[in-house]
Amino acid sequence: MKPISTFLFSTLLGFFSCAHPPKVLDYIALPPPAHVQAELVSGQLKVQWELPAPYVLARIKQFNVYASSKSLIYTPIKNLPQPLAVVPNHQNSCSITHFPPGQDLFIHVRSQNEKGDLSLPSLPEIHLKIANSR
Repeated sequence: MKPISTFLFSTLLGFFSCAHPPKVLDYIALPPPAHVQAELVSGQLKVQWELPAPYVLARIKQFNVYASSKSLIYTPIKNLPQPLAVVPNHQNSCSITHFPPGQDLFIHVRSQNEKGDLSLPSLPEIHLKIANSR
């Protein structure tokens, strides 16, 4: 390789080797939201939670709200579906109008940091029974 090509290659290699896939962080490093509540109101799924202390909130970029017709608690991070809602770190609630069809809905919320790492899921996972018609 020519010197400039070698430099560019090694720079790009170094850049991409620093990037890491998202991972699940423990409760101390990135705590999940607490006291999560969810209810179905007029066809909308309303989810709310308690914000952590400001010094913890500084490590959180956003909250991801997940809902599925089956439990996602033990789902590996790479197999998680896209969150139904992404909420900025200064907000503690959201309303969702489009959610998976079915008679059961499992809901949990995770914190996410700037690197894309996720917290453990909020516990307990919420299980709602959805009527056939919305």
